[in-house]
Amino acid sequence: MSSPRHRRRLRPPYEPLDEEERSLAKRVGERLRAELEQCLRALPVPLRGGAAMARELEVDRSTCQRVLQAARASGDGLEVLLQVPGTGGLSQFLEALRRYRGQPKGFRGADEAVASLAKLVQQVGGSQTTLTKRIRAIGAQGHSALTDETQRALREQAFEALSALTGGHIETQSNFLLLRPDPADAKRAQVIGARDMVGLQGRAGAPPVSGLFFARAHESLPEGQPRPVPFDPAETDAAEEGSTLLPEFCSDPLPEVVTRRVGDVSLELIEPPGETAPAIDVSLAYRLEPAILHPALQENRRLHLYYHCMIPTRRVLLHAYLHRDMARHCLTEAAVHQRSAELLSEEPDPWFDQLDQHLLIEILGSDLAATGLGASPRQQAVAARLFDLAGWSPQDFVGFRMVVDHPLWSCRYTMGFEFGAWEGSSGVSA
Repeated sequence: MSSPRHRRRLRPPYEPLDEEERSLAKRVGERLRAELEQCLRALPVPLRGGAAMARELEVDRSTCQRVLQAARASGDGLEVLLQVPGTGGLSQFLEALRRYRGQPKGFRGADEAVASLAKLVQQVGGSQTTLTKRIRAIGAQGHSALTDETQRALREQAFEALSALTGGHIETQSNFLLLRPDPADAKRAQVIGARDMVGLQGRAGAPPVSGLFFARAHESLPEGQPRPVPFDPAETDAAEEGSTLLPEFCSDPLPEVVTRRVGDVSLELIEPPGETAPAIDVSLAYRLEPAILHPALQENRRLHLYYHCMIPTRRVLLHAYLHRDMARHCLTEAAVHQRSAELLSEEPDPWFDQLDQHLLIEILGSDLAATGLGASPRQQAVAARLFDLAGWSPQDFVGFRMVVDHPLWSCRYTMGFEFGAWEGSSGVSA
């Protein structure tokens, strides 16, 4: 028999993160990556390397290297968490960055992301090492998935095939959402948005486009329920009740809109233009009245911006601009669900039909010029037009964007925001 001092102590294997923990960890990791990217953009290009950054900021080189690896991680939020330094190292990096920039109160969004990481670490085991090992244990279960490159190639093939089979497609679909606390009541929020379709093409007889416009079910909505209304109630060129046409972004002549009633709902449809006709562009803006309950006070504390891919689409962009007072208290989340037609009006269940696709949410900051990066100057112009219609300053908002090339047909893409518990609001001037 071996003596006690020579006995090997067996450590039980680490349990992989369960579904709920994994979902939370992905959101925390995605938020960290986006915030760290913002931090790196605050540094001159020559300092965006580990050694130079460490010398200038007087921070440990390994911490700077891991910050760079986390910000540039190509996988999902779990991959970010495998690269990121500990919360102590992150806090040292942010303090050094504030000193370098002369901004003692800057980068508060990054502070919130680090606080979320600290909370996650405590929830899943109490240490960064435990979190890392539980993430790695997921792979040890034998889970295999298509690489991002393979997924992109397969989605492009599916887009080309479905465009040919259905006879039509959209080049680019962009959905916008602006959100700020209501100046008259901080427990409510004002919502403004737009739906911008570019390049609807299709042969005669191809299915019409639906879902670009709001399905009207006003008579069935409870009194006081927020609903889309025009910016100017006297406008007569609105493509439908509840929206304001943005003619500078629309093709000329405008397409004919056909209304079809299904039960209590009226759908607005656009017929494809035909093979020899020019492609169709349509852009609509809307606001919700009355103001919605602040997302932090709603039951699930979430706000979602959706795109239902009901016609083959080459590229989808989801843009959200949240007032700084709201953006600093939320985590981003992205998902794609395979939705059947009868379930489209219901809240998505986050597990039973969610598909495995790596989706990245970028933080654009308050500079509207960033909206066009990686997309089109049109996106910047539409966002600027929305702020102009609302009379709001872009400098008071933080922009977020999700870009999907060749989205899966008949699926719903979601860019979401999970808010912390209500802690009051600093208020917004009208």
